[in-house]
Amino acid sequence: MMEREVICGLPAGIHARTAVELYCLAKKYSGTMTLEHEGVCSNLLSMLDIMRLNVACGDKVRLAIQSPEETMAMEAIVNYIQGGQL
Repeated sequence: MMEREVICGLPAGIHARTAVELYCLAKKYSGTMTLEHEGVCSNLLSMLDIMRLNVACGDKVRLAIQSPEETMAMEAIVNYIQGGQL
């Protein structure tokens, strides 16, 4: 299992469009992926869970991934959260 704290660099934070993009990115990988913000943990394979976090630009989130592909998944998801690069 890999865990990492990340600062959200998405200009509008994580909202409807970015939640969909984050969900689509996460579902490319197998395993369990969660994102935590201010004590609330969400499943990255649930768009509603992701939006419920209400992450703004500059907020710190904790990403946890347990997967055979966790290194690749972590890199891709962190890159996206930090600046929107798919």
